[in-house]
Amino acid sequence: MKLLRLVTNAKSDEWLEGEAWKVMQFLMKKYCTIDLQARVELRKRLVNLKLRFNQDPSDLFEELAAIEHAFAQTKAKVTEIDLIGAVYAAAPKEYIAVLTMEESVR
Repeated sequence: MKLLRLVTNAKSDEWLEGEAWKVMQFLMKKYCTIDLQARVELRKRLVNLKLRFNQDPSDLFEELAAIEHAFAQTKAKVTEIDLIGAVYAAAPKEYIAVLTMEESVR
């Protein structure tokens, strides 16, 4: 019912069905955290990434893409260094030699 209230508040005499930008504005205000909180949450999510030896590596990259998308509208942007660090930290020790070799080729 609380979220339905946001849609109701986006309606006006001119826009009886409501305006999507107003709903988005309400949602951003309610659910987008302030910058410091967003940065802390980003770091926590990156640190908590794990990849098991028998797990498909694409799972890790899909999770990184999801994290990037989640923070795209905040000031807590995910940098290339963040991504590289997260991959090294999440990868099993058996993959480190391959990652290091790949990074030196770049």
